[in-house]
Order: sequence, then C-alpha cells, then structure tokens
Amino acid sequence: MGQGDLGLGDNSYYTTENNITIAYKNYIRDLAQALNNGTSINDADVTAIFEFEQEIATVILIYFICARYPFLM
Repeated sequence: MGQGDLGLGDNSYYTTENNITIAYKNYIRDLAQALNNGTSINDADVTAIFEFEQEIATVILIYFICARYPFLM
C-alpha cells in the first residue's frame, strides 16, 4: 500500500478559490455527513479539512521544488 493522493490531485487547485474548490468542499461535507454516526458537520469543519489538505499540498510542492532544483536550497 502506498501513499495516498490529495483529494483534488493537483497542488494548483489549492491556491485559489474557484468552482472546483467550492464543489470539492461540498463533496467533503456530503461525504462526512454520509459517513458520520449521527454527529453534525459544519462549515468550520469543512474549512479545517480543506485547509489541512492545503498545508499538505504546500509541503508536497516545496519537496518537489527542492528535489528538482537542489541548487536553490
């Protein structure tokens, strides 16, 4: 079993709010509501999940830049 990918797949989707990120946040909400055990999920929860993925996307981007251009470090 390997490392999973980000939900949106490409780091560029995490840099600006657009129709794709709005739809993805709705998907996060719908999925969490379908999988929960009677607890509720609100906008703050969805935002926290999305922001966590944004942080992961940033780390991945920095890693690939450093690997590709080690002379910049």
